[in-house]
Amino acid sequence: MCPAHAAGFNVVTGESDGGPGLDGVPTFPVVERDGKFFVQLPEGKLPKKVSMPLSRRDPANKTHFVIIGGGAAGLNAADTLRQSGFTGQVTILSSEKLVPYDRTLLTKATVVGDPNNWKLRSDQYLNDADIDVKLDATVVRLNPKDKTLLTSGQEVYHYDKLLIATGSEVTVPNVKGADLPGVFPLRTGSDMLAIKAAVSAGKKVVFVGGSFIASETASSLKGSKFGKEIEVDIINSSDHLFSRHFGNDVGSMMDKEHENAGVRVHNNVRLNEIHGDSNGVKSVTLSNGSTLEADLVILGTGCVPRTQFLKDSGVEMAADGSVIVDPFMQTNYVDIFAAGDIATYPYFPTGQRMRTEHWNNALDQGTNAAFNMLGKLVPNANVPFFWTRNYNKSIQFVGTNQGFKEIHYEGSVADQKFVAYYIDEKDRVIGACGMNNSGAIYTIKEAIAQNVMPRGSEVKEGRATTASIASRLKQTGGCHCKRAACCRKKPAAQ
Repeated sequence: MCPAHAAGFNVVTGESDGGPGLDGVPTFPVVERDGKFFVQLPEGKLPKKVSMPLSRRDPANKTHFVIIGGGAAGLNAADTLRQSGFTGQVTILSSEKLVPYDRTLLTKATVVGDPNNWKLRSDQYLNDADIDVKLDATVVRLNPKDKTLLTSGQEVYHYDKLLIATGSEVTVPNVKGADLPGVFPLRTGSDMLAIKAAVSAGKKVVFVGGSFIASETASSLKGSKFGKEIEVDIINSSDHLFSRHFGNDVGSMMDKEHENAGVRVHNNVRLNEIHGDSNGVKSVTLSNGSTLEADLVILGTGCVPRTQFLKDSGVEMAADGSVIVDPFMQTNYVDIFAAGDIATYPYFPTGQRMRTEHWNNALDQGTNAAFNMLGKLVPNANVPFFWTRNYNKSIQFVGTNQGFKEIHYEGSVADQKFVAYYIDEKDRVIGACGMNNSGAIYTIKEAIAQNVMPRGSEVKEGRATTASIASRLKQTGGCHCKRAACCRKKPAAQ
């Protein structure tokens, strides 16, 4: 397993078993001689990756699977369909102007990167797999009765099975001036390129929001070639950055990281108004009455599910606009599935329904949805994992913080080597956060997945440690590979 991003690989075949790794890794024979083990490598340059075999479209197979959304969930679903032997037509309808790309880099390489170079799959790969990606194709209406979709360009698509994976869109704060030139959302490659074009030495940049978008992008700007020549402020409505996700101790540590880099963090204040004119932004006013000069305002103000087109479709939705699915990522229509940011799903470790807006989750749910579009009956048993990277330092999180009542720390947050256990009112460890402790984080992730995680009281009293949790896992047979084997799994009897 990759220690940075939780990409998993089958130790026997090298095939991808989840996480951000789309391809597998090469494997080589191992031989034993006199009690020592040797890896036999071929001469010449070693391959960096190995792709699973892909089926091609069979013109005789008229089945049409349509995927709405060109993000991680949609692309991985299409990939999985072909890797599982599906020979019908696969179409991705994407509202973006770029083929699916690595969205995690938008905030981490804002002024040095180019989304055109971050394609998840090359044009050649998509062509070889017969995956038809329609760009700038925004779906505006779904008719489940006729199994049709209507795009903004008045094109009609018929589907036999449908996956909705439209992701989220930025919540624009309801304040005066939010529509001025120089106010930028950051959700798409086009958004990032607009920010990249606007940022230069001497600019004053104000971020609104105290979480991933604001923090990572501020870090990216300060780490750029003109980082010392720009002024950066972050407006945060809570006690500390990330405090709603990680708690105040980790949040306070992140405040200090930004302040050490020259970023001014304004906690417990809100944006009241953005001032400017047709030429751009001039300043912002905060809820405490203070004013900050600004040339750019970047919104990290949260997201909402992009599901407005489902109104009156009959697809069951939650109060927040997300799509309600069962453990097989299936909606209340048997031929319609949903995955990624928009899916509210049953989370088996807690018995609650939840929605997870993170990269690995979208990839894994896209895979699960594809399996079940093919009738394989593979439940979504993924434990969420995400990371945030600021100033070349990563925080990793597994599980959920939804409903936690207490945080227990091992190690030192100040020294940036720790594990934080998130414990709910039922004494369950429902999540964990860590820095420089990947082994512990992945051990906890697998323990939650296999339902062998000790009680919170055991962890607090020192009766359960990472080592003892790992021992429990060994008794269950260790980690279990999932994705590649399921690609070869036969559909359930209908």
